[in-house]
Amino acid sequence: MKKIFLSLLALVGMAGGLLCTSCSGGSGKDKDGPARAMAGMTVQLWVSTTPALQMQFLQAMEANICNVIYTAGTDNSENGLFTITEHGYDPNTRNLMVSGVVNIESSKILNYTDFKQALGVPNGEEINALNQFIIYFYFTPEGKAVDAAVFVDGTHGTGEGEGTPFDHTFPRGVNFNIVSGQLNLDYLNVDKPVTYPGNSFGKK
Repeated sequence: MKKIFLSLLALVGMAGGLLCTSCSGGSGKDKDGPARAMAGMTVQLWVSTTPALQMQFLQAMEANICNVIYTAGTDNSENGLFTITEHGYDPNTRNLMVSGVVNIESSKILNYTDFKQALGVPNGEEINALNQFIIYFYFTPEGKAVDAAVFVDGTHGTGEGEGTPFDHTFPRGVNFNIVSGQLNLDYLNVDKPVTYPGNSFGKK
């Protein structure tokens, strides 16, 4: 049986619990965080000549969590969340970077060809387990799309066994573009330098 990353309910519970400890008044309703920067945007990840994964960012659920509709290809949509883990600027390029964890409500998306393509699964293979899926988005200082990279923790293969682990040595670069909406810079820490192992991305 295929295994998908943290259940949606568990992620919401953990994130909500963590955020409540830092919100003013302990209400847990503070949405003025980086999730507001992405809300209202629709972006697409491209690994070939067609979009492999579209992300429609809806309203901010918490300061770091945004509701998202994930669409693999053109017509396979699933509800989920995007939890922002880091945001700031790349000191090497001055581009802005927003990274976050993908969580999708249904494991059906693991079977979609376009979704597997976005993760770099070889033709003819299946996703056996997906423990973590992180996307690093790069934007120009003005908020225009530059590049993206994905990091996947899990396994893939042709049979029912454990399969082959995804390559952990370096995030995999993909192209992305903004279909609609725009990045709201008011909710990002544009003065904080951030680094990660994929700093060669985002240098256009």
